Amino acid sequence: MLFGHKIYAFHNWPTAISTLMLSVTGTFEYDALRDASQSPMAPLFITLWIFVVFFVLVNMFIAV
Repeated sequence: MLFGHKIYAFHNWPTAISTLMLSVTGTFEYDALRDASQSPMAPLFITLWIFVVFFVLVNMFIAV
């Protein structure tokens, strides 16, 4: 996994998915993720995650 060796919240699939679902509510620690990554993967990962979640939620809103 990308950040699991340094951040406990990403050490396996269930906790990583739980952490990402909590990020939808705004309880996500981006600073820890940025500090754990020596490459530009943290900003890229978070940006892609936000776009995916945004489009899913917008599609759910439009479908209703």
